[in-house]
Amino acid sequence: MRKPIHIFSFILATLFSLDCHALKLVRDAESEAILTQIAKPIFSVANLSSKMRVNIIQDDQINAFVLDGKNIFINTGLVTFSDDPSAIAGVIAHECGHISDGHIVRQGDKMATLSKATILGAIIGIAGISSGQSELGAATIIGTNDAATNNMLGYILTQEHSADINAVNYMKKLNIPSTGLIKLLNKLGYDSRSSGYSQIPSHLRTHPLSRQRVDFITRHQTYDKNKTSTLITADLQHKFSMVSAKIYAFTHAPASTMQKYNGAKDSDLYAQSIALFRSHKLTAAIAKLDILLKAHPADPYLYELKGQFHLESGDLKPAIINYNKAYALEPKSPLIQIQLAMSLIHEGGNSNLHQAIKLLQTAANTEPLSATIWRQMSKAYGKTGNIFAYQVALAQEAYLLENTPQKVKFLAIAKKHLNASNDRFINQVYLDLLDQA
Repeated sequence: MRKPIHIFSFILATLFSLDCHALKLVRDAESEAILTQIAKPIFSVANLSSKMRVNIIQDDQINAFVLDGKNIFINTGLVTFSDDPSAIAGVIAHECGHISDGHIVRQGDKMATLSKATILGAIIGIAGISSGQSELGAATIIGTNDAATNNMLGYILTQEHSADINAVNYMKKLNIPSTGLIKLLNKLGYDSRSSGYSQIPSHLRTHPLSRQRVDFITRHQTYDKNKTSTLITADLQHKFSMVSAKIYAFTHAPASTMQKYNGAKDSDLYAQSIALFRSHKLTAAIAKLDILLKAHPADPYLYELKGQFHLESGDLKPAIINYNKAYALEPKSPLIQIQLAMSLIHEGGNSNLHQAIKLLQTAANTEPLSATIWRQMSKAYGKTGNIFAYQVALAQEAYLLENTPQKVKFLAIAKKHLNASNDRFINQVYLDLLDQA
């Protein structure tokens, strides 16, 4: 049996975190596609770039945030909180409200006016409160420059209310029900009461109390039952319920998954199949997927998951068959392209390797910052005996990982084999790397 290959990957990313821990990005074609389907109309009504991305973070806390005005980060805990997509839509609308009003830039300007000691004290305090350690948070904040810190916290509180106003307007334009968002806020309200956040003086809070936000949203209805919602459709409801179940099953113990998803709905069967696979019961897992495929034969992500089960079990031929079916139904997904390419590389043979290279080159155009693509491309080129392309692929991977010594080393080796290459794609990558030197 071959070494398992994990496709639903938790990739460590170098992202700023208040608790100074690296954030784990979850890459999954289906989840990203559905969250993008929810987010794009909101980006549009908020007059934001359609090239903005929604990223998933492996974290059970119910949370979402923005850092740079180009990316929205959503915790797995938020995705699995409810199978109602209107809750996620409301949160994305809120984050878009921050971006639309330029809060990321303005908050940076505001913090620039404070001393480093004050900023550090405020950040530590905010981190303590947001993690439920309200006494730590309040004590740390009180221990800093009261006037400056309270000024900043008041500024952040104003921004939160402004983002809520924007969110309500966006949701109203798209006729998105507020029921999911209200349910979410009520849950957060319960958690804040349990943690003691509601007892913190109002001038030391970073967010309005949940009951205040619920009152505001209730007074400004976002949904007209006499109008058709073009976003929250029955089809989207089904797709999101599948994603919510999938992420839960991959991020929780199989026993917990089987307990939560114990019915016969599509989302239940989906979660059960993953739990069974993670319990090393491949035949039973495949049987659950086959039930779903009989009902939804045109769903690419069912074939993708079936391919993953086979690939991670070392069954390469059925993995390739199912990934090919997924690719035929969703040919533009870079993650499916990468997964199919990986299975072809492991199977080997000139035909498979050349197909894998073409798939990876296509994926590289969509995911230009993915070092994983170039690692897989180096394997494919290496197996074909193309030394020049093999070294260039390794150099490009090193460049993306900011490993300059390795990049220089691989380019020097590639230069010795330059005349042997007739691959226009890899030749251009080589020239681009030389320009960046």
